[in-house]
Amino acid sequence: MRTVRTVLAQKIKQRGETLQEFVDFAEAFAREHNEPGMIGKRHLQRLIAGRKPSGQPLAPTVQPATARLLERIFHLGIDDLLSPPEPLEFAGQQQPERGAVELTAALDWLDARVGWKPGTSRSKVRASLAELDLGQLLDRGARRARVGRAALARVLVDYYGHNGVYVQSQLLRRSRAAGGFSAGKKLVRGSKRTKRVYPLRGRVKCGYCTRRMEGTPIGRKTYYRCALRTMVPGSPALNGHPTNVYLPEGAALDRINEWLDRLFAPENVDSTVSALAASQGDEKPGSGDQAAARKRLTEAEAKLRRFQDAIAAGVNPEALVGAINEAEQKRAAAEAELDGMPKRGGRRSVAAIFAMVDSLGDVRSMTRRGEPDELQKLYEKLGLETVYNAEGRILDASIRPSVRDKAGVREGT
Repeated sequence: MRTVRTVLAQKIKQRGETLQEFVDFAEAFAREHNEPGMIGKRHLQRLIAGRKPSGQPLAPTVQPATARLLERIFHLGIDDLLSPPEPLEFAGQQQPERGAVELTAALDWLDARVGWKPGTSRSKVRASLAELDLGQLLDRGARRARVGRAALARVLVDYYGHNGVYVQSQLLRRSRAAGGFSAGKKLVRGSKRTKRVYPLRGRVKCGYCTRRMEGTPIGRKTYYRCALRTMVPGSPALNGHPTNVYLPEGAALDRINEWLDRLFAPENVDSTVSALAASQGDEKPGSGDQAAARKRLTEAEAKLRRFQDAIAAGVNPEALVGAINEAEQKRAAAEAELDGMPKRGGRRSVAAIFAMVDSLGDVRSMTRRGEPDELQKLYEKLGLETVYNAEGRILDASIRPSVRDKAGVREGT
């Protein structure tokens, strides 16, 4: 067990936070109180160590902005925070009189209930306190303070196995949403309500797993992130997926707005309209690949309903693990295929597309002003969709201004 070397480390442990959780809190605190100071996890690890590898104290090397941030959080000077903590003696701490009386009564009741000699429970408690390690106690509190989804998922997978976890999750979903798949969709996490405006909110997909990336402010910059820890254990998309995929918002907006400027420049509007008209295609709704994908989706959902009914009727879930997983994979594949298909509702004339482009307004002015709320509305009207390939640092963008027709133009940036 690591020794607590500084008051700063002791304070963080008493808060019941890990180092990363405290770093996240410090960033939020700095934004709320207009503090310029920042602190990263590695920097925090050096600070709680108390001294450099050479043995010299760290206090003179702490940046003033960082020192002021820590002082505002803990209401202590930086010298005090980086000093060794004073040992806490349990024997010297007096309990409130009422608490002592209640504890004594409880221990006496325990002696009588178990059949021990009077005073046995108090002796055992005193012996446990004498052996208690304060560092272990604080570490235990930090571990139990917050159990994340990733930790819970790992424990479930270790206990049930990947297939068992899937069956258990299906049983839980059925108990919470007995209305079938339409009601079950209510259990899927939706978008978060935030005060900050993210122009690309819901419009950036991760190239590894095709999930939508989430806007995340880090310091004074904004990123779109896809976190590995939020994925379902056992998912095929886990293979090769980095721990976190980050797309800087500033760089993405610059490239997207430059591309839109070219598309809607007066000299390029005709070619843009022609491309939108040509991209509509001749396929009728419900025909070809789309109809086949819908059929596969319907069949997979019907199988899953039958399996759920069988489990409810008393069939052993373990006997259906393989069949359920196969049906779930087919359903997910069909949904992904349909999601990537354009839903056409008939061709529109070139004149109608020109009118639609005119209704967008002055696109170049909006992109050059760069107001987040204006850009968010513009991207919604354009039907902007992007896929970020982090390995090749490629952002593949497309627009489909008409939601009904899904006419689109694509470009990789």
